[in-house]
Amino acid sequence: MKREVPLLLTFLFGAFFVLSNFIVAERWRTAAESVNNWVFIVIAFTYVLGMGNIFRIHGLKISRQEAGWGYSLATIVGLLVMLLFGIGLWFLPQTKGAVTVRFRALKSVDLDGAVNIGVPAGSGDLFDVRVETSVAKDGNRDGKVEEGDEIAAKISYSYAGSEPVPSAVFAIAVDRDALLPVGEGGEPLALVPVPPSGTEAAAAEPGAPPAAVPAGEGAAAPPGLSAGTAGLVWNAGRIEPSLFGRTYAGNGATSVYTWFYDSVYVPMQSTMFALLAFFISSAAFRAFRLRSTHAVLLGVTALVVILGSVPVGQALWGDFPTLVAWVMNCLQTAGKRAILIGAALGAIATGMKMIVGAEKGYLARD
Repeated sequence: MKREVPLLLTFLFGAFFVLSNFIVAERWRTAAESVNNWVFIVIAFTYVLGMGNIFRIHGLKISRQEAGWGYSLATIVGLLVMLLFGIGLWFLPQTKGAVTVRFRALKSVDLDGAVNIGVPAGSGDLFDVRVETSVAKDGNRDGKVEEGDEIAAKISYSYAGSEPVPSAVFAIAVDRDALLPVGEGGEPLALVPVPPSGTEAAAAEPGAPPAAVPAGEGAAAPPGLSAGTAGLVWNAGRIEPSLFGRTYAGNGATSVYTWFYDSVYVPMQSTMFALLAFFISSAAFRAFRLRSTHAVLLGVTALVVILGSVPVGQALWGDFPTLVAWVMNCLQTAGKRAILIGAALGAIATGMKMIVGAEKGYLARD
């Protein structure tokens, strides 16, 4: 049964996915989408297995202090740090806030995308903002927003930064010809306009400095809701960092996760690519040794493409770029297509052999 069950599952699912490319029935497509979602669950388990394998292999190497065990230690420490700051600390509380704004529809509008919110200027990805719109008053009870109906937009945010924000200003973009801000009783909402650029708004709380964060129009916004050129402006006041932000968690600009990625991973990746250039040059030198007709064709074509792609070649002959374009669009494309067709046929043949059980290399040997 150790071999028969995997072979049967491979045949069933392989045939199912092959037929999904030819059957257009709605029920079949719905079932195919559900089965495709199972793949993500399987992938999640493979990540767990992969991490367990890393700990097992490198842990043994560290415990035995084999050659290069220091690199294994660095690998495990880096993995733990990224897991801790990228996933583990996400359970810590974040600074959150919300406000609900009601609008009266002046004409028929689509509920999705009717209200859009922007993050405070200069905050990058430290704010996660969401807008949940719902029909607050439906005159004919048809679930659509038509003239005279009212919608409620709940605007919420979560802040992942490690430093306090003196004045968090969110720009709320709406179609002024379609939506009118109203109060709870349906009366038009009296809004304070954003002062002209260069003036200071009132303090968000007693004793606090005036708001100094631009509201998308180059001017400071008063506390609460105010009228802006693109719709509304919401000044949420001073926002303090939470435990989540003070531990530098998450993947924002101030997180340890982002610092490791930008300051450790990216430089090491650039170093590997820089070293790879020398290996490619060495391999190219060995490949261009003209020992056969094929090698001569390869070397001449490579020389033409290289010269036609640099200013020196264009200075030697002005039609070099035209020749290079012909080589890339005709010769190179034809060869690449032949290789891709061959690879596709090979993949199809291998897949069919696995589906019918002729290829059993993926099964465990025991």
